[in-house]
Amino acid sequence: MRKTITLALSAFALLAVPSALADRSYSDPAGDSGAAPDITAVSVGHDAAGLVTLTVTTNQPALAADAWLWGFIDADLNPSTGMPVHGLGADHFFLADADGGVIFHMNASGFTIDFDSTFTASYAAGTLTARFQRSELGQSERFSFVVEADQDDAEGNTIAADFAPDGTPYEYSFAQAPLVVTVGKPAAASGQPVAGKAFAVSAAVTRSDGQPATAGTVTCKARAGSASLRATGRLLGGTARCSMRVPKGAKGKTLRGTLAVSVTGATATKPFAFRVR
Repeated sequence: MRKTITLALSAFALLAVPSALADRSYSDPAGDSGAAPDITAVSVGHDAAGLVTLTVTTNQPALAADAWLWGFIDADLNPSTGMPVHGLGADHFFLADADGGVIFHMNASGFTIDFDSTFTASYAAGTLTARFQRSELGQSERFSFVVEADQDDAEGNTIAADFAPDGTPYEYSFAQAPLVVTVGKPAAASGQPVAGKAFAVSAAVTRSDGQPATAGTVTCKARAGSASLRATGRLLGGTARCSMRVPKGAKGKTLRGTLAVSVTGATATKPFAFRVR
């Protein structure tokens, strides 16, 4: 079947998309793919016109030869119907490589390749971007999905694969509320700030959709008295961290700043203040 699908693939142009609604992003562990592209992040969203955008980020800036990316979608949320794949029953699935992709729809007798669909796919800078109209999934208000990266040998046999997620399939709802990010109270990561020493502030980060906050950006601003500090931020394991060095002459002054977190367009900011010793 793989060789038949390979012959069926054709390139598609990338469409410009308005800003998306109800975006969701998910992470996947690195280093679990063997020779296949290693999936590290997945996101999905849709715009007001019903255009769904699904992205899959891997560790390969340019997709390797004989490497493939699959997307399996369970539009009726019934694992007993459709094609059984990694815990779901896929009613629709797509296949893409470095040149483009194609979508398939399951029916009672098997599957059909839809060359006239709205589906497009492109791969650039380590990320697959797949787009299709919501109508491709019928009347579905929600769907679950799994993505897979494969590496084939010269004969078309799969020699390595990486699924995302590793466990329960992702779920997406067209009606779900926008993502909200919450930042906890910032705390000194290793004691109070000391003049002339390194200092870090950390805070727990949570997402309203229950997914772990493992991907995002942290922006830090800090001052000790009237002096601006160079502060760098990162998000790791659900914790935002701002690191800086306290000026030597700052003893007795108040170190003030803000810790801002952005995850898939949702942002939250918390102030902090500490007395310098």
